[in-house]
Amino acid sequence: MKSWYREITEKYDGHLNTGIFGTQFFFETLAAHGLNDVAYEAMDKRDFPSFGRWLEEGGTTVFWEQFKGTGSRNHPMFGGGLNWFYRVLAGVNADENEPGYRHIIVRPDLPIKMDYVRYSNQTPYGKVSSEVKRRSDNSLEMNITIPVGSHATVYIPVTGNSVVKESRIAIETASGVEVSCIKDGRLVVKVKQGRYHFQIEN
Repeated sequence: MKSWYREITEKYDGHLNTGIFGTQFFFETLAAHGLNDVAYEAMDKRDFPSFGRWLEEGGTTVFWEQFKGTGSRNHPMFGGGLNWFYRVLAGVNADENEPGYRHIIVRPDLPIKMDYVRYSNQTPYGKVSSEVKRRSDNSLEMNITIPVGSHATVYIPVTGNSVVKESRIAIETASGVEVSCIKDGRLVVKVKQGRYHFQIEN
């Protein structure tokens, strides 16, 4: 992993060099190994080859057949990599053991250069959404909506000094919230259907 990381950041100046099959794994693999900031840098590029270059050229979709702009411009050759937006940045994932969004896992991961992300999706149970804001004082806000009939496990980023509240109430006494544990720098809580407003003061 480390040699691949160096190749991306040094040899290719942070650009994609993965082709149509590798690109679908590129961003999420980096994030899974603690390199989400590297994934963000690659997605944020504006020169060739990059998704940003398509936007600079007036693209209205991110489903071009080739990075150089030839061929179809409604062709999901590189679309697989965009799963990173909702599965990692907004952190919304379906649990394969309770499919169809019966159990939702919400684990957002904001890169250092991102201060805001919002995602929503209409599931068989209703609308699920995740919104994360980073404030100038490095505190976080997480607004989560879990549809009727679903339940969720939410992973909240914390440090040793974090104070976590839900709708301005201490997380331990908040209605509908069950505190589970702290794992890998995240407070793990279980919630029922409903809307939740988490505040994380660091």
